[in-house]
Amino acid sequence: MELKEFNNKVVRITDIDGQIFKGVALYEDKDVHDEEFDGLSVNSGTRWIKLFENEIKEIEITDKINQSKNP
Repeated sequence: MELKEFNNKVVRITDIDGQIFKGVALYEDKDVHDEEFDGLSVNSGTRWIKLFENEIKEIEITDKINQSKNP
């Protein structure tokens, strides 16, 4: 899976445990960050989640983020 193509895109990621993360993704190169795998950090509203390549089951680019905000 080539994670670079998802950099700065709004994505929907399903991890290997079935959890879904939606938000803007930032690509993190394994060589730059001294990690074993490339990864994507996803801004899913109030927090950032980092998912490594071996933890991602499925990923798709979406047009927008559906985040409900309580008034």
